[in-house]
Order: sequence, then structure tokens, then C-alpha cells
Amino acid sequence: MIWRWLIVVLVALMAGLWEVSVVPFLPPELAFHPLLPIAVLLLVSSTRARAFVYIIIGAFVLDAYGWAHLDVAALRLSMVLLILDAVSHRFLTNRSVYASVALVLLGRVLEWFGSFILSGMGGWLDPSRYPWHLPIEPWWILVWDAVSVALGFLLLAGFTRRFVTLGQRSSSF
Repeated sequence: MIWRWLIVVLVALMAGLWEVSVVPFLPPELAFHPLLPIAVLLLVSSTRARAFVYIIIGAFVLDAYGWAHLDVAALRLSMVLLILDAVSHRFLTNRSVYASVALVLLGRVLEWFGSFILSGMGGWLDPSRYPWHLPIEPWWILVWDAVSVALGFLLLAGFTRRFVTLGQRSSSF
């Protein structure tokens, strides 16, 4: 039990460090942001608590290195995960590849919207210091998110056999 939590903490630290130390230097086609897709996979396949611990630890790493502007990633990403959890329980009740991909795409759009709101609030303090813009070529981020969550979900379904994937039906005789 403690090993699972330790793995969640270590993966969160690695994902946060990846986003602040490697992603800014990659071209847009290769810039994979793993924090949100892994959180969605944890939300779908594991407990809600593990997903929240993961996102908060990873977001604290982002906040520790992003001190130059007003972007409270721990607050923003935990709110996004709360919304995704509510959407997954109320609207996307099945645990499928399509539901997981829809969650990560909705999560990314909500993350960008939250960043826009926080940047607007920071603009009241100093308009020249808090400009907001979409990342360069945002469709690559969405493609990376969708592909990584779909592959991750299919790998989890194959190894754990807890999820129903395409083509599997029970006998209806």
C-alpha cells in the first residue's frame, strides 16, 4: 500500500520536473506535458485520492519554478481535477477509452481557461507582466494528450483486465 503512494509521489515529481525542465526546450511537436494525462489515468483507473495527491505534488513543482508570474498551478490544476471528477461521475459513467480521452481534452481546455483567468487577475496588478497566450501550436498538446491517455488506458486494461475494451461482450444466450 505504501509503495503505491510512493510511486505516485515519485511519478508526480518526475512529471513536474519534466514539464519545467525539458518541455520548454523542445519543439512544439515533441512537447509532451505529462502532468494532466497521468492525472486523468489515475482518476479513471485508481482512487480519487491518488489522483489529487499526484496533481498537487506535480503542481507544486510547477509553482516552485514558475515564480516570475501569477500562476497558481496547485489551485488551478486541483480545480480542473475536481471538475473532471464530477464530469466523470455524472456524465461519463463508463470507464472507456473514449471517456478518458474526452476527460483529458476537457481538462486541457479547462487548464488553459484557468490560466487565462489567473493571468487576467494578474493583469490587474501589472498589465505588462502577465500576458496570457495559448501555447505554440496547441493542437500538438491535444494530440499528445489524446494519444497518451488512449495508449495508457489500453495498457492498463490489458494488464489489469478491469476495464472493458472494444470487441469484448458478454454472452447473451
